[in-house]
Amino acid sequence: MFETRKHKIFVIGISLIVLMSSLLHASEPDKIVQDRSKALHFFPIYAPAGASLLISHPIKEKAALRWGFDLMAQKSNYGSERDYFYPESYPFRTTFDDNESEMSNYSIDFVTQLIFSSPLDNGLGWYWGLGPVIGIDLRKTERENFRSREYTDYPDSIRVEYDETDQDLIIFNGGMYILIGFEWKFHPQISLEAEYGVLSRYRLRKDTWLTSKDLYSESMYKYESDIEDSSWSFETGHARIGLAFYFHESKK
Repeated sequence: MFETRKHKIFVIGISLIVLMSSLLHASEPDKIVQDRSKALHFFPIYAPAGASLLISHPIKEKAALRWGFDLMAQKSNYGSERDYFYPESYPFRTTFDDNESEMSNYSIDFVTQLIFSSPLDNGLGWYWGLGPVIGIDLRKTERENFRSREYTDYPDSIRVEYDETDQDLIIFNGGMYILIGFEWKFHPQISLEAEYGVLSRYRLRKDTWLTSKDLYSESMYKYESDIEDSSWSFETGHARIGLAFYFHESKK
């Protein structure tokens, strides 16, 4: 079942590339644009998180083919300690909790985009584009929870609970990205670019959980589960700012 869904994502990506090719050949051939040439696009600011590295090649007067990848890497740690004190009516007097979590998230998206642009006017212009996205996300979470309780029904009775959870999440995805952007070419070979985009994609998720529990330092329990599901998502808020470095000086 998991393999079948991966094939679906592959078919979606190929279909979108074929659609882009038909859009290119639907119009009459045009001369190559004179004020834009081959360029390397680097977006160090990419929300929600990450960076992009793309290469564009002009194919018509107002169209270019752009391809590359988006990268994202995140790592975080969280910890807390808490002491609780309870009234005499409770079965225990005090509780001490100690929680530690470590989360890491890595993703890479391969993108191919057809970009349509307006002529530059005093170095200013706008563009829009669309194209397929195929990617993979890898997420790992490790949690440790320690709890000790002092009970009132047994004098000097302290019970300790400890559990550890490891979660491994893999997400395959494929879909269509649509963007609009603005360009300021302040140098013959450098432009400042800002883009905003929306993304609709199909996600295939495989989630593996492994939990170990130690109750009262007497018994050890282990639980393992695998979850597979899929869904469509529509994402807004994809914004990025960066620079375009042109390989050749503009012709005038």
